[in-house]
Amino acid sequence: MLTDSHCHLAYPDFDADRAAVMERALAAGVTRCVVIGTDTASSRRAVELAAADPRLRATAGIHPNDCTGFGDWAELERLAADPPVVALGETGLDWFRTTATREAQREAFARTMDIAKRAGKPVVIHCREAYDDTLDMIEAARPAGVMHCFAGEERHAKRSLDLGFYISFAGPLTYRKNEALRRTAALVPRDRLLVETDAPFLPPEPHRGKRNEPGFARLTAECLAKCAGLAFEELARIETENAARLFGWK
Repeated sequence: MLTDSHCHLAYPDFDADRAAVMERALAAGVTRCVVIGTDTASSRRAVELAAADPRLRATAGIHPNDCTGFGDWAELERLAADPPVVALGETGLDWFRTTATREAQREAFARTMDIAKRAGKPVVIHCREAYDDTLDMIEAARPAGVMHCFAGEERHAKRSLDLGFYISFAGPLTYRKNEALRRTAALVPRDRLLVETDAPFLPPEPHRGKRNEPGFARLTAECLAKCAGLAFEELARIETENAARLFGWK
């Protein structure tokens, strides 16, 4: 049993074969998926999918690259209270892309963390080339949560852990040039490790250049197991327990 803690099954990329994608995931041992919302439409769709399939849970959020002009905070609060929703996000800061101003991103991030705390749910953090600023805001707000698709330095991982966060690794962990990331992964306590695909993005080796899907989480988990010095089966058990604890998944 393995949990894909971050995938975008609500996106149109999967409309033609979503059921087949889930069957392939099950065949690979991926039995649970957290479907991520990045705007109100994808968040609503994630909730619909999770309500119809016990293998799925949903998040509701506004991606930092989609937050310009966003004003439907009442809808996000409503979604946050929906039973299939286990977290808020993805949310955070992205200094790599310039589709939203830093001011807009900071405001959306702060408001989302506030909603999450009032809902009693964790946040799923998107962070790209903004680790120090992101962690500063997390330290000020003190939500629970997970660093999605972690790609930072060892010091960023340590600070995230000090703030009580889980750290989730995606396909880039398997990339040949990412030895530094694998060394960092080896240092993360076992009870804070999560695995994700970020499907349809960032497929692991040997699927680079193709559409990612939840079943490929097994490849990242196998790599993470080697980093942690664990058998795959033990890593899968630990990771699923961690996801259940963070997301309140019974």
